[in-house]
Amino acid sequence: MGKKGKAAARERREERRQEVTLLRAVPYEPHQRWWDG
Repeated sequence: MGKKGKAAARERREERRQEVTLLRAVPYEPHQRWWDG
């Protein structure tokens, strides 16, 4: 069970990193909607 939780957390972190990378890729386009939810 703990293993699964760890894997899920890692996956979520990877997703977050990709999102941040995307946001950093387009700093001249402040899409407030993106991180507004």
